[in-house]
Amino acid sequence: MSTMKRLQYHQYGGPELMRLEHFDLDTPGRGEVAVRVQFAAINPIDWKLRQGVMKMMTGQKFPRAMGFDFSGTVIAVGPEVARLQPGDAVFGLARFKESGALGQALVTNAKFVAKKPDGVSFADAACLGTPGMTTWGSLIDKAHHPRFHRHATLHRRLVRVAGRLPHVPRRARREGGLPRRALRGQPPAIGQGMAYPGQAALPPLRLRLTTPAAAPTARHPGRAARAHRASATARTRGCIPG
Repeated sequence: MSTMKRLQYHQYGGPELMRLEHFDLDTPGRGEVAVRVQFAAINPIDWKLRQGVMKMMTGQKFPRAMGFDFSGTVIAVGPEVARLQPGDAVFGLARFKESGALGQALVTNAKFVAKKPDGVSFADAACLGTPGMTTWGSLIDKAHHPRFHRHATLHRRLVRVAGRLPHVPRRARREGGLPRRALRGQPPAIGQGMAYPGQAALPPLRLRLTTPAAAPTARHPGRAARAHRASATARTRGCIPG
């Protein structure tokens, strides 16, 4: 389509290998969408991939782009994409092997992109992808919380996670709370964007995940409980403009 700039690297390693370079943006194919990036969010998976932690999956083809989570404006759509059109404000995820959110534009699968709600800024929307889906998986797949099962689409799920989740624990405790027994014996959910349990690009959220490894011990119950709660506290991650 045109020549753009993005962060990329030509071999696995440290941050000194990252380069801001020109690349040719592909024309979106069947089921794909091209997006001009407004904001991109950084997750631990981004630098882990650059370090080569998952090179068995990502391969040895260089240069490699960086970044998964983004928000922006649709500039072109490929065949068989009906729900999006040029000019739509969107947010979503780059494809795992190609990445590319840390650039001026990218092409990704249209299934990984949703329209941005009017009440959500581009900066906030960029932070919803990886951590939002990780948090959703924790509450639904692990905790089986009935409150969130009503929302079926990706758009409504992520908006629910971003806009309401920080207020759920206090309200949930009054109404019966999260079914912690459903979590007992389960490991904390660790998604692609998490460096430790509970880390996500969302406002602070505390979830007490009772696991054999992190459960308070009889010898030092107070100290263990504090460490356990701290390990399950979500922390905000930074968003950068495109």
